[in-house]
Amino acid sequence: MANPKLEQDRQAPQSGDAWANKHIVPALIVCVATVAATYAIIKVLLIDEMTRQRDAALATAEENRKKVLDLSGELGRLDARSVGAREEITKLETMMGEVNHVVGQLNDRLGASAIKTPVVPQRRFLGQEDDACGGKLVVHGRDGPVEVQQGESKDVPITLDGDGFFHWRCGDSEERTHPPSTTNLIVCSRDSSGRSISWACYLIVD
Repeated sequence: MANPKLEQDRQAPQSGDAWANKHIVPALIVCVATVAATYAIIKVLLIDEMTRQRDAALATAEENRKKVLDLSGELGRLDARSVGAREEITKLETMMGEVNHVVGQLNDRLGASAIKTPVVPQRRFLGQEDDACGGKLVVHGRDGPVEVQQGESKDVPITLDGDGFFHWRCGDSEERTHPPSTTNLIVCSRDSSGRSISWACYLIVD
């Protein structure tokens, strides 16, 4: 004998909301959970990668900062030494000027028959030029070629050419440098182990 209740439920149509609640909603919940889990995994991976890149960038930046600080310190020390040397040169120039002045006064008082004391030429610093040479360095001076070895510093009287250059040779290569226009003496200084050359430019005033 058939159950009237089961037969009634089988024949009665289900409403749209009931069907959706039974079939669609669970499927949507599963999809949302899957998407959320996938997003969480991707987020963790991205955060890890970004953290690694950030740490690498910070490490590189710190290394570059240390290099800049080291270079700044070295430049500061070099500049301090250069300033100190120029101050000493200025003091010597002032002293030589005073000596010349006193000698001139003595000569005037003693008269023409007095023994003339040699006047010390004055150096007037005009500036500095920098070059490089890794081989044998020979400066074409006014009185002939002058060789300057690594670690040495030599005074070289010069005469500028028509274009305002003085000439020198590094190994087999002829070079030239353009100093201030009134330069007639250079002090060539070479690094003891590297290629650096500095030309301190002076005007000698008799």
